Amino acid sequence: MLCYMYYVLISQFDAAKLRKFRPSFKENGGTVTAGNASSISDGAAASIRLHS
Repeated sequence: MLCYMYYVLISQFDAAKLRKFRPSFKENGGTVTAGNASSISDGAAASIRLHS
């Protein structure tokens, strides 16, 4: 198993734009939005889909 660390650097961060995104999952409290979701999770979902 190969493990590595992956970080995403944001060069043009704008907090005002992040506040405009609405929560994706309102049923459970609604804290995850398109602006604060982990890009690592996005890649994992794509990998699972490719292998299934």
